[in-house]
Amino acid sequence: MPKSSAAPSVTTLVPSTGPLAIGLALSAGVFAIGPYTGASLNPARTLAPAIVFGVWTHIWVYLLATLLAGACAGYLYKAAFVPSD
Repeated sequence: MPKSSAAPSVTTLVPSTGPLAIGLALSAGVFAIGPYTGASLNPARTLAPAIVFGVWTHIWVYLLATLLAGACAGYLYKAAFVPSD
């Protein structure tokens, strides 16, 4: 069977920048909110002390913000990258 003469795809020519983008976004988040929240960007890191110490005073803000941010990110991704029919 003959080999395909098609040009290589973009992903084989340009290395993936996904890990770099994730690292930079995480670093920006840590530097931006670190002084205020202790840079708690991991839900387990936020919920575990609340469960252990029984302090639920402002945990709703973190949970609501996490859900809203996920919904907004999904909508923005769909609006920016998914072609309309």
